[in-house]
Amino acid sequence: MAPVAPALVAIEGLPMLAAPLQHELQRHKEALKTTLAHTHERGRLRARLEQYLDGSPGGLILVEGPPGSGVSTLLAQLAVRRPLPLWRADVAGAHSLHLLYAQLVACYRPSLPLVDPSVTTDPAAFERLLADLVRCNPHHPVVLAFDELTPPGQPRYPGPLPLLIDLPPGVTILLGCSPGTVPPWRPIARLCLPGDDPDSTLVQAQTLRATGCPSSWIGPLLLAAQGNFLYLRLAVAMLQTKELALQTLPQGLEALLRHWWAGLAPAERQLALLLAAADAPVPPSLAALVLKHNPIPLLARWQQSKLLTLSCEARVGLDVNGPPLPPVRTVRFVHRAIPTLIAHIAPTEVAHMHQSLAEFAVQRNVTVPRHHQSGHQSVRHDEPTGPYLRQAYARHAALASATIPSGQRQVPTVRSRPASAPPPAASQHEFRLEPDQAWVSTHERNGTLWYAYDEVRWWLRMLVETNTHQTDELGSLGDLISTALRTGTLASRVRTLDPAMTAEAFVQAIGHSGREVALKQVMEHVERLPDGFQKAVILRRLGEICYTNRMRPTAMRLLSRALDLEANPFSRTWHESRATLHMALAQAALRLGDVEATLAITERIEHLERRAMVETEVVRHLVTLGAWDEARLLACGMMHETMGAWARAEVGVALVRAGHPDGKRLIDTSTLATVVAWAEIELACSEAEHNEAAARQRIARLTTQSQRDRGLAALARTLAALGNDGAALSAAESIVGVETRIAALIELRLTLNGLVAMLALEQATRAIDAVNEAERAPLLVALAAALATLGRTERALALADTLPPGEERHRAMAKVAVALVQTGAYEAAYRLMEKVEDVDEQAWVYTEWARHLGLAGHWDEAMALCQRIPDPAQQAHALANLSIEQARNDDPRLAMQKALTITSSVERTRALIVMAPHLIAAGANDEALALANEPSVLSPGEDRARYLAAIGIAQAEQGHTINAATVIASIRRPAERARASAALIYALADEHPRLARSILASILRTSAYGREAILRTLEVTAPALARLGGAALLIATAAAADECDQW
Repeated sequence: MAPVAPALVAIEGLPMLAAPLQHELQRHKEALKTTLAHTHERGRLRARLEQYLDGSPGGLILVEGPPGSGVSTLLAQLAVRRPLPLWRADVAGAHSLHLLYAQLVACYRPSLPLVDPSVTTDPAAFERLLADLVRCNPHHPVVLAFDELTPPGQPRYPGPLPLLIDLPPGVTILLGCSPGTVPPWRPIARLCLPGDDPDSTLVQAQTLRATGCPSSWIGPLLLAAQGNFLYLRLAVAMLQTKELALQTLPQGLEALLRHWWAGLAPAERQLALLLAAADAPVPPSLAALVLKHNPIPLLARWQQSKLLTLSCEARVGLDVNGPPLPPVRTVRFVHRAIPTLIAHIAPTEVAHMHQSLAEFAVQRNVTVPRHHQSGHQSVRHDEPTGPYLRQAYARHAALASATIPSGQRQVPTVRSRPASAPPPAASQHEFRLEPDQAWVSTHERNGTLWYAYDEVRWWLRMLVETNTHQTDELGSLGDLISTALRTGTLASRVRTLDPAMTAEAFVQAIGHSGREVALKQVMEHVERLPDGFQKAVILRRLGEICYTNRMRPTAMRLLSRALDLEANPFSRTWHESRATLHMALAQAALRLGDVEATLAITERIEHLERRAMVETEVVRHLVTLGAWDEARLLACGMMHETMGAWARAEVGVALVRAGHPDGKRLIDTSTLATVVAWAEIELACSEAEHNEAAARQRIARLTTQSQRDRGLAALARTLAALGNDGAALSAAESIVGVETRIAALIELRLTLNGLVAMLALEQATRAIDAVNEAERAPLLVALAAALATLGRTERALALADTLPPGEERHRAMAKVAVALVQTGAYEAAYRLMEKVEDVDEQAWVYTEWARHLGLAGHWDEAMALCQRIPDPAQQAHALANLSIEQARNDDPRLAMQKALTITSSVERTRALIVMAPHLIAAGANDEALALANEPSVLSPGEDRARYLAAIGIAQAEQGHTINAATVIASIRRPAERARASAALIYALADEHPRLARSILASILRTSAYGREAILRTLEVTAPALARLGGAALLIATAAAADECDQW
């Protein structure tokens, strides 16, 4: 009976999980069966590893060994003995990450049999799941295994696998890897094969005897194999076929494979190169078509030599209309060590084979046809070679372009071609990618959208690797950015959930966890779907279930959202994310001084208010330049009525101030009384310096009394700033509205000194009784504080006592206490604080008091004062603010030590992030970086990434670009790495543009895991894009974003 992995069996017990993963399940079962077919138990080694797993509190355990040493076999043996979710690089297909996620769910959270739709694109999906599993299983350790995250040799995937960013506490990962692999996390234990296996020689001898190997061969073979099981398997077969002599056995696996390679004829090498380039199961007919000869006899001989493995591959997702296609017979090398060594021995030859396969795919017209174009023949997916070429074309083209010297390879193109353009001639062999709406729609109809996403990722990888070799900077950067946008867009589009299975999972979760918890869990998955019809269907189904389960308000909300999405497939948030990018690009263009480019980008902003915000900035820029006509035309053309009126008023005021008669007419065109009043008040304040009477007359002509009162208050403020104290007091006294007059008089008291200040305060005091009760409290508080500042404490407290007991009185007393502190009357402030019972007011007073002491140089006394704040959260907040102030104004190192004493992790992290630039400026690089490696100071996830980003940005802005690059490389979170990299790119753009472009390419690739993520990255890098490619690149980026959103 074939061994079965409990984790896979657990999936089969949950039909909702198993149904969409039948193909992957079968592939992994067959792979386990093949791996364990001819192996012997390594009892003591396995027991030692299980002891590590059972006793681990969480962390990384490495099993390291060269290819063929039995690492994969050991992991497979563990996977069939215990519920161990396992991911294997050698059999990973398009949905292998779905399968790993499903194994984890089936083993640890069967109550919600649902796979996160973002699992194949977003690296945070597994992290979220594992953190949830640890919470749900506090006494059941969560363990999973990976066999080669980054296997040596040619890449099989277009980008980094979207697995874990950080290892959550309480999770144990068993990782099989090759020697020299840099582990993603610091290991807590390590086993190295074959050295750490005490039974290695015994097991190898048993393996040889089981194959019928003559006893005389065993000794020499064990000596030459150097502990490698693959060597034994291949060497025995080669000895049996007389390809090797026992007396001259090559020493080690690499020497054995080099010996085999050296003995191949040219035609045999071509077949080996094809299998090495494919590094996946391929139909033998493909070799016949590409190499122009029958490979079957050679393949049969190699199979006899144990070099190959034959299998039957199911064809899925490539023909949704016809009947299921029969499996196709395929062949591949028996172990990845063989294609890896061939690629190492003959890299150029392998690259040319990639090119040959890509050219053959072009000749066979495997690109998805556009039904509206003529000249395209239907793809023959029923041909054995069709599915492989369809899936592997982009990989072959990308690896050919990346490896062959630039003068010898075809030039890749990534562009959209008009529908009317004829298809390329077969003889051109141009590697083309034409992602447009028709291309995406056809993939959706054929059920192959995942393959489209994979293809675009390969093209992005190719552009990232070749970007620095392009001579046309704008062209290469434009292609890179547009491809990254397409990749991110498709990453969101491929996220999917089956409506029926989602509904069934919700019903099951309700029975296990209750209605509210189940809804929360399911909606977390649903919200990661892209907006569109499928999401609307799922929301409708969930709403119906909620209604049935007496959750009627929730049901109505879900059904309403479903109706909204059906009517408009894209939500407001979807539109706003693109508008935010366009705003950032437009502002970057404006900083370049390119008004034309700014307006060209702004025209793409659909949200009128956001568009008007940018247009207002442009108007102000034009006014600053004195470009009156352009500013007036733009302000008059704004589509947002209110913001346009304000912009026209700003232009009108500027024109009047400059002596242009058109200014007054422009102001008068406004129909908004508030806007006209603002303009007249601004002009009155401008006139006040030279003609106070004219200014008073202009204000007197305003329409309403409230406008006139506001105008007089502004005029009083202006006159006080000009030093005309008497006129300022006169203007304030003329205000009719009591509340406005008192506020203006108090402001004068705080602005002026001497007799006028005293008179203003006296008038405010006399007028306070005339204020109605609703408006009186805040004015009394302000007046009491002003009196206390003058030293009239008794009068201030008497005013405070007129307020009703409670919050308002405590606020007034707190204001008086702070005023006393500012005058140095600390003892009086202490006595007053004994009467303040409101906790919030106490916290505010002590915070302000501490800040006052700190800025006076008494930082220790200030810290002690913060300890008086009774509420722990408010105390931590105050301590964080104080340490930030000390970093800004005193010694950042001492401030850092104070911040480390804060018990609240949130406030401690905030303080350290804000003070990071000051630490770098003070030369405390080592001290700042040391904190990042202290889990007790900064949590390893988001907090650490944000802190390192702050350090990297500070170093880049201060010109320490090498240090910045080192720090940024250690940031694991894509969003924070992109934010910090944007500062580094900006710093490098002028003097080192090639390096800046390389960094930009890298972060675009790592950020293209979703539409929102790539839009955010382009938003933060907009200033750097402006420096690298100017306004033209900004315009191209905006156009590419719009084009992708048409999909």
